[in-house]
Amino acid sequence: MPLLLIQLIKLKTEKIMSDEVGYVLSVVLVFFVWCAYSYIEGVREAYYYHSAIVSGDSSKYNVHMLYTQQRVIVIALIFVVLGVSFTSVVACVSFTHIFPLIHDGAYYCKRNDLNTMIYNKRWKADSSTSTAKFEIKYRGRLIMFIFGISLIVTTVILTLLKIV
Repeated sequence: MPLLLIQLIKLKTEKIMSDEVGYVLSVVLVFFVWCAYSYIEGVREAYYYHSAIVSGDSSKYNVHMLYTQQRVIVIALIFVVLGVSFTSVVACVSFTHIFPLIHDGAYYCKRNDLNTMIYNKRWKADSSTSTAKFEIKYRGRLIMFIFGISLIVTTVILTLLKIV
């Protein structure tokens, strides 16, 4: 059964890769879907933590591991949808670098909308109370975003030129 799945993925990849422009359009479409997902996740988490704080449940559960598992599943699905290729690996690496700026920016803006006493820098805010294992400051998120965008743009160009 796994061999059959690998063969199907190879066929799909060969078909997609035979049309570089179509493949690049797929990558670009998935990029925008990923950006929307990142934004929606930030807003959803803002509502969750705002509600948890208001209800007094904010310190009971640390759900960051669940968030990480969910994001790994989404990235894995993107990898499969794009087909197993160098470009899809680079796209997924790029997407993981883009995520923090969009997600955290949306999160801090929405939290500020819900409570104007916190995160006054909004998109550029940083947390001092996060329970996440990795808390990236705004400057770090911006650098990661620029790297992620540069990586995906370079890969798209190289794919169109049939270099990768």
